[in-house]
Amino acid sequence: MQKDFTVMKTKLKDIASIRTGFQVRSKLTPIDEGSHHIIQMRNICTDTGCIFDDIEFCRVTPTISYLDRYLLKKGYVLFLTRGNNHLATLITEEYIDFVAAGQFMVLVLNSDECLPEYLSWFLNAPEAKSYFGREARGTSVKIIDKRTVEDLLIPLPDLETQRKIVKLSRLALKEEHLLDSLKEKRKQLIYGYCRGKITEGGGW
Repeated sequence: MQKDFTVMKTKLKDIASIRTGFQVRSKLTPIDEGSHHIIQMRNICTDTGCIFDDIEFCRVTPTISYLDRYLLKKGYVLFLTRGNNHLATLITEEYIDFVAAGQFMVLVLNSDECLPEYLSWFLNAPEAKSYFGREARGTSVKIIDKRTVEDLLIPLPDLETQRKIVKLSRLALKEEHLLDSLKEKRKQLIYGYCRGKITEGGGW
């Protein structure tokens, strides 16, 4: 008989440092000049949380002396604190001279008990979404403050279980995309058939 077990839960602030994104005072528009690229919400897919490769990044030239604390590295997790979709995005590759906009918080794990892929997955899971929905402030634009992010309880199964969860989640997302693609192709085929009946005439 399998024994029951309890997965340990810990507050996010106990396994990660939480930083604010880089604050830009003026409106950002795509430009060719600037020493650093800046990731905004427009650069992230709201369905998958992945960073778009084909949408232009804005550039900025920070003048602060402590810029290193804003530079993004592989394994960091971006968390969108403003709006109605508090999305988490995992940095999966080494971006050179990239910073995140002020609408994000940057989560940097300092514990080897949690995988960044798992953290990103959990932040996008219904349990975390429900928590942030309850704690968000504001009416038209929902805002999550730093303390709310810090106090999120993260369940921490063993690393092998975390890897399996991440793998299963990726497979489910891939299947969803394939099904969406199949639905779209089926719609096009049906439309093409019906359009042919209109232009060519004839019975069914």
